Amino acid sequence: MSRKMYFPPELERRIFLHAMRNNPSIVPSLKLVAHRVRIWTNEILHEYVLLDNWNRSEGDLKHGLGPVPGEGQLYAGHVSPTFAKNVSSLCLTYNHELSAEQLSFFAHCRALSRLALWVDFSERPELTAVLVSLSLQTLSLEVEHFMRLPSFPSLSHVWTLGLTHLELIFWAADVNLDTLSFAHLPSLQHICFVWGRRTYPSTVEVALESCACLRTLVVLTTSGQWSEFDQYRSLSKAKDINIILLPSVRQATYEWVPGGSTVWDRVQNYLESQRGMTMANAEDNTLF
Repeated sequence: MSRKMYFPPELERRIFLHAMRNNPSIVPSLKLVAHRVRIWTNEILHEYVLLDNWNRSEGDLKHGLGPVPGEGQLYAGHVSPTFAKNVSSLCLTYNHELSAEQLSFFAHCRALSRLALWVDFSERPELTAVLVSLSLQTLSLEVEHFMRLPSFPSLSHVWTLGLTHLELIFWAADVNLDTLSFAHLPSLQHICFVWGRRTYPSTVEVALESCACLRTLVVLTTSGQWSEFDQYRSLSKAKDINIILLPSVRQATYEWVPGGSTVWDRVQNYLESQRGMTMANAEDNTLF
């Protein structure tokens, strides 16, 4: 009589995740298996896929021409068109010369809801043609590219109407913020400013004044400090808005880590830890 092999649930999950990352083409078919396996496939589909030049050398990567590939990260060159149709998270980083294959992959991502787009798409008609067909909830952009959105006539803004989470990255040391506004994003509730080594207090004021549904405002600095933080948090227009100050994990002018947790995961963890401390303090107070 053969004995059925038993794996603890967490070990079974790790085995399936490892298999799916090494052979993403099996993910769509595994979605049809048991309910627990379908949950694990969704984990893979929700991870960011890197749409970039997957043929770069280590020398290129060390000189800032793209993120260093990490173990288990998914690159567009590794997955099938069938997988692409189910992808919900995508990152286009530093490659300004996308191949036809990469653009084809981008066009197949019809289920995309989270996008990190670190190129100037206003000058890329082949990118904008795909962008206008998307329905995004989370977006990560360079702040200068974001400010060009309202003034770019050939780019429909329908694709940003459902946007709830926005991360703006300040690459340049000097940024002209005169045209910064969030009035054209009616569903926006959560904003993150990745300032880096400099601070841009006026952006906080703009967010408080022009974002009608704002619930969370996150500021990331290299040191995790900002001398005017308490002043802005105590403004009357900041009432009922959770303003959070956090250090940048990578000690650089950007926060997003391809293949890893996003800034919103960090914020969620921070809020949960704060709630835990509040509950613990409340319990302590009951002892006296």
